[in-house]
Amino acid sequence: MASSPAPSPTIASSDRRRGRSRRQVLVVALLVLGLVAVVVAAVSGSWAVATGAAVLILVAGATGCRLQQSETVQARRDWARDRARQARDYQALTVRRTEEQAVHDATMTARIAKQDATVTRLEHRLGEATDEVRSAHHQLETERSRLAETTRRHDDLRAAKEAADRDHERLTARLDDAEERLADAVVRVVELEQELDVVLAEWRSGATAPHRKHA
Repeated sequence: MASSPAPSPTIASSDRRRGRSRRQVLVVALLVLGLVAVVVAAVSGSWAVATGAAVLILVAGATGCRLQQSETVQARRDWARDRARQARDYQALTVRRTEEQAVHDATMTARIAKQDATVTRLEHRLGEATDEVRSAHHQLETERSRLAETTRRHDDLRAAKEAADRDHERLTARLDDAEERLADAVVRVVELEQELDVVLAEWRSGATAPHRKHA
């Protein structure tokens, strides 16, 4: 807050100083006049001149004292008037500074209140953002658990499929082997049937030969 300038001297103060200077010059002139009268009386050696010089010195001294007294009284009055004026000026300056300080305090209070409101709003938004982050983190953990469970199931299904594929391959190989053995057995049966037919035919031919001999 900028401070107001201190009161400056007025023109009336300069006029009073010039008036006091004139009275002081008059007092000095009266003293010089009295000194001249004393010198003239001393040189002339006349009682009449000495008496006139004494009266002149007395009047000059009284007038000088009166002027000096009035000068002192006037100086005190001027000093008191200047002090009163300065007091009024400083009082007005104090009132003005007090008003400026009050305005400054009100402005700073408003700014602080605004900043407090902004901080409160930001803290509220930060709390909401923190809750959202926690919720998102919890949801992420849930989704990770689900993904892990799905992956585990997928791995189990893949392992089961691989085992089924191995069983299928094994059963296919056994089926192929069984079909091959069945084909061999069929061929063997055919061969045995053919051999049996040959044997039966030979037996039949051997059984009918003795009957022919007896006949």
